[in-house]
Amino acid sequence: CSTSKKGSPLPPSGKVIIIGAGAAGLSAAYLLRKKQIEVIVLEASDTYGGRIESVKGFTDFTIPVGAEWLHTREPVLANIVADPTVKLDVQTTAYDFEVDYGLDAETGQIVNHKSICFSEKDLRFTNTSWLDFYEHYILPSIQDTIQYQKVVNTIDYTQDQVVVRTEDEAFTADRGIVTVPVPILKAGDIEFVPPLPEKKQTAIQDLRLY
Repeated sequence: CSTSKKGSPLPPSGKVIIIGAGAAGLSAAYLLRKKQIEVIVLEASDTYGGRIESVKGFTDFTIPVGAEWLHTREPVLANIVADPTVKLDVQTTAYDFEVDYGLDAETGQIVNHKSICFSEKDLRFTNTSWLDFYEHYILPSIQDTIQYQKVVNTIDYTQDQVVVRTEDEAFTADRGIVTVPVPILKAGDIEFVPPLPEKKQTAIQDLRLY
C-alpha cells in the first residue's frame, strides 16, 4: 500500500510498515534494512515465524512442525540472505519417493508425492529448519524492528502517508507491505481504505488453500 501517487519512489528517508512477522514479513524487513530504509514490523501474535515453527528439545535434532520443504531450487536461500560474503551452513536433501509420503488430512490415506506434482528437485532441510535458518541469518539484524501483539484492523492509504491502526494505536509510514495469512484477508479482518481493487479482492477470494 502506498499513496495515490503511483510509481513515486520511496524518499531516501522513507519509512515502511510491514504487517506480519512470518517468512515474507521478516524477509521484507531484512532486505529493506539492508538498503538503510527504516522499517517497523507489526505482528499480531507474541512471536515471529508464522507457519515456520519447530520443536527443539524433544530429541537431539530440530523437528519442523510447520513449513519444512523447499519447493524451489536451493539458491533461494542465498537469494534471501542477499549477501555473497555470508557462508551458508545449510544442508538439504531431495525427496526419496520410495520412503517419503504424505497423508490426506481428511481421509487419512497415504498420498504419493508424485501424484501431487512434487518432484526430485524439491528439497528438505537435514541439519536445520526454516525457522532455524531465519533465526540464524535474518532475524539478528531486524529483531529490534518487530512489535508484538499488534493486531491491525485498518490500513488507510488515502493520504500522503499510509496509516495503520490497531485497536488503540496508529502507525504512519510512506509505504505498507501486507504479509498476513490469506485466510485473514479472506475473512475481511483488515479493512482497507480505500478498498482493494476488485481484481485483487477476487484473486484473494478465489485462492484455494491447502
